[in-house]
Amino acid sequence: MTSQRLLLLALAWAALAVSIAGSEPVKAAGVAAIAALALARDPSLLAQLARSPVLLPGALALALAGAFALEPAVAVVGSVARAQGVLVGLAALLLAATAAGLSAQARRQVYRGVGMLGGVIAAYALAQRLGLDPVDWHGRPDERPMATLGNANVLAGWLLFRAVAMLVIGL
Repeated sequence: MTSQRLLLLALAWAALAVSIAGSEPVKAAGVAAIAALALARDPSLLAQLARSPVLLPGALALALAGAFALEPAVAVVGSVARAQGVLVGLAALLLAATAAGLSAQARRQVYRGVGMLGGVIAAYALAQRLGLDPVDWHGRPDERPMATLGNANVLAGWLLFRAVAMLVIGL
């Protein structure tokens, strides 16, 4: 599997994987598994991460946060509800190192994929807004659209991310 397909798979999994019982752990586990696959495919990602003036400080901050956490087990994997611990942070850094190694053409393919994925998410959010959501989301605090992202604010950030990607490639 190519690097750009792994990145698109990670983005799609993070955006679309849902579980009525709680999506964050499902999303985090999937992204971490894809990052592990990227690392297995290209072990030089660790060296690339260590040489990066942007990614290395992030890795060091994650390591320090985990080492000095009041609850180290929670710091490593994250809380039950969020699952956003050190391992997911490292997975994100590995995926960022993967993205940094892409050619300009491969990057444009990822941007196009993000655009299409954002279109799917936006269409679902619009369906929710129109009252056409086929899923009964338990514990939903309000009626604002959230698509598969679990939160209206996260949806807004995702759509903004998509808009920037589309501007970059001129669509």
